[in-house]
Amino acid sequence: MKNLKFLKIASIFILLVMAGCGSDDKGELVYKGDSLLQFAKSTNEVFVVEGSGTLDVEISYGVLKNVAGSHTVNLVPDAVNSTAILGTDYTIVSGSDELTSGEANGKFIIKLLEGPATLAGKTAVFTLESSTLDNAVFNKSHALTIKLTCPVSEDTFVGNYLIEELTPYVDGPTLDDGSVVTLSVIAGSTSGRTFLTKNYPNYCSPLRAFNFDLVCGEVIVRPNQASTCQCTAAGLFFGPAIVPGSYTIGDDSMFELAFTNDVTGNCGTAVQTRYRFTKQ
Repeated sequence: MKNLKFLKIASIFILLVMAGCGSDDKGELVYKGDSLLQFAKSTNEVFVVEGSGTLDVEISYGVLKNVAGSHTVNLVPDAVNSTAILGTDYTIVSGSDELTSGEANGKFIIKLLEGPATLAGKTAVFTLESSTLDNAVFNKSHALTIKLTCPVSEDTFVGNYLIEELTPYVDGPTLDDGSVVTLSVIAGSTSGRTFLTKNYPNYCSPLRAFNFDLVCGEVIVRPNQASTCQCTAAGLFFGPAIVPGSYTIGDDSMFELAFTNDVTGNCGTAVQTRYRFTKQ
């Protein structure tokens, strides 16, 4: 009986929605009722650049039919469904708009604040409010995801660097300790850097590429990097550190690279290894 009741309610809802819709020449649904508010799109993603300060973002909306008379439209933050906090992650510059006869589109301006932005991103959810216009069935809310980004110029963190192992040796140095290596950009990735080095030079002589990324002040080693040295056929691998290395944004004179040494425990217990890179 509960399932039958649910189906009856669902059918009534569909009929109510369809009653206000017709079909155009292409067979697409077209609203034929009163003017309804809706956001131009339901989601958007923007990036705050590290060190660039705040950023103004437009949130556009429209009305499914041209309006008659004057109408006030307000942008309303949805605190329940948002991870971004008003006043901390963003502020509203213009949250109210006036539509006059014949107009069908408008926009609001919010200001993204630099400090709280994160790499993973935070989401600010908004709804529309008007005392004289109803909300549309579609695009009733707008979710704006705010992410932090830190572009790295391709002419920085490249060239010759002296590398020095800062952590205790694991049966000798892990990479070419005390040697000069040449950093270059990884093709297709402005944040990626690579260099050639020996792995456990006391035992293995071939050079192998070591790859990492520069991400908003952190040096992130790429996962599953096979070593030229290994103890069994399963292989020895390098990967991201528990606590990554760091660099100063805008300064490529020195940075630290940290990684997990022997991720799979091929030759022993995995350890955390750290190197200092000093530009020559």
